[in-house]
Amino acid sequence: LGSADTDDATTTSTSDVPVEEVRGVSTAVSSTLHENGYETLRDLQTATDDELAAIDGVSKQRVTLIRAAIGSDTS
Repeated sequence: LGSADTDDATTTSTSDVPVEEVRGVSTAVSSTLHENGYETLRDLQTATDDELAAIDGVSKQRVTLIRAAIGSDTS
């Protein structure tokens, strides 16, 4: 039971990682993401590539770097 609780806490805390701590997200891009409602790793994982690339200051190349860092597929 203790291990399962620890695993759940780890999963939750990983999803709650702030965007500024995600590899591929610069300080400037982090600020832009925050301004557009993207606060955590989970927000980036659930957004589509097109949603992220539509944000002024976030290029498709940057989205590709972020996806590579977080290992997320969009569906």
